[in-house]
Amino acid sequence: MEEKRKSPRLKCIFKVRFPEEKELETENFNLGGVFVKTAFAQRFNMDETVYLMIYLPTDMKRPLTVQSRVVNVMETGIGVKFMNLSEMTKQGLQECYEFLCSQDHQTQQ
Repeated sequence: MEEKRKSPRLKCIFKVRFPEEKELETENFNLGGVFVKTAFAQRFNMDETVYLMIYLPTDMKRPLTVQSRVVNVMETGIGVKFMNLSEMTKQGLQECYEFLCSQDHQTQQ
């Protein structure tokens, strides 16, 4: 199967939150999306649009609110693909990704 991702997934944990939900954690991250660990994954539907507040390790004070689409629902969580990113959000994600790469985070296939 051909790899569709533009950047490898990095195994990393940082805080995320859906509006009006408790804080959750990521399992992995790349420039196109993130996998969010949650015990309530089954409440999400494939192709559902969700808004995710991401607390990047490079700027914990100002979370990014990112429109995303659910692309994977598993027992352990959901995978979301980022959509309609502003230039500022793209830049924040890129800076975080480069920071994590420089910290030698393990990549995943």
